[in-house]
Amino acid sequence: MKNIIIALHCSHNATAGISIDGKVVCLLSEERLNRVKNSDGFPALAFDYILKTYCRAIKIKLQKSFYAVLISCQKI
Repeated sequence: MKNIIIALHCSHNATAGISIDGKVVCLLSEERLNRVKNSDGFPALAFDYILKTYCRAIKIKLQKSFYAVLISCQKI
């Protein structure tokens, strides 16, 4: 089983990242996807990109309050 960490920064310059077995494989700022300089808040687009690119069998419900259940996360 791989050690997987998904990190989210939900403030100024919102960012999402994923680390697999201690190596950062993706780090993405929300502003790169939504084209809004210095985006703040929840990085929904960056998080969605990471999940679609690196994770399988995921149930997600994004609302004002964040909720996610990661069942199995593996690099595709």
